[in-house]
Parts: sequence; structure tokens; C-alpha cells
Amino acid sequence: MKKVIKLTIIVLVIILFVQFLGMTIFGFSPKLFTSVLAFFSDGIFYVRSIELSTAGPIYTTVYGLNIKGKEKVVWIQNQVLSFPKIVYSVELEKGIAKEQAIKIAEKENFNGKYEIQLIYTPGFKNISRLKKGVYWWIRDSEDNDIFIDFTSGKVMINDMNKNT
Repeated sequence: MKKVIKLTIIVLVIILFVQFLGMTIFGFSPKLFTSVLAFFSDGIFYVRSIELSTAGPIYTTVYGLNIKGKEKVVWIQNQVLSFPKIVYSVELEKGIAKEQAIKIAEKENFNGKYEIQLIYTPGFKNISRLKKGVYWWIRDSEDNDIFIDFTSGKVMINDMNKNT
């Protein structure tokens, strides 16, 4: 019996070590680890999806339900030689819906197929026109980009018209 317990502990330690190496050396968060981190750090009870953001800083983005049953998004930063950390979270009811963001983009003459993500940016001085916050990033079939403020629905950057 003691041998089985020791063997189980050794296997678990090896699995955790391999996942830690994967996060620190290769910069990815395994789905199970990411889900556990989102639950314990920010109360995501049920994970709907996990994806990587591609506009702005690269974060692992977790969509899910919190303990109160509200839709929530959490952005996790993968850190080299350290555990990932949650950099920001927001409940989806605090801003505009994806469908509203698409309608705003269409009013700005965006047409065709869309790539759309909810992104978080920490704000970079003198580098970006986006302040710290959450934005809907939409790219149309002609590679035009638009950034829409998640909270207000205001168009922040529209590469099609070169307006801010």
C-alpha cells in the first residue's frame, strides 16, 4: 500500500514538473492548469473556452462563468521561469456584447468575414493609442483593424479611415 502511495506521489510530481517546464520554457499554459488558476485566483467556476489573444500583448484568455453564474473573462500572462499570473478580469455584462461591436464595425464600413477578439491591453506610453483597458478588436477580410472600447462602445482606432 505504501509503495502505491509513493508511486502516485512521484507520478503527480513528474506531471506537475513537466507542466511547469512547458509553461516556463515554451510559454504555454496547459488547459487544466489554466482552468485551475482561473478558478482559484478569479472565481471562474465553469470554463467555456481558452484562447490566445493575438492583438496587443499575448495573453491566455479564459471565458467562463463565475460562482454567481455571470459570464466572465480572465487574461493570464505566461511568464518565463515563473508561474502564470492573472493580469485582468471583467464580467461581460459590464460592457458591450460581441454582436454590438460587429454592428459598430459595420457602421464604420467594415465588411466581409471577421476575426474578433476581446482583448486587454495594459496601455503602453508612446507606443499605442490604446489606454489601459478592454477592447473588441475586429479585423475584416481586407485586413482592416478596428478597436472598440468594451465599456463605452466608442471606436478608439479605425485603420480603415485612419481616424482615432
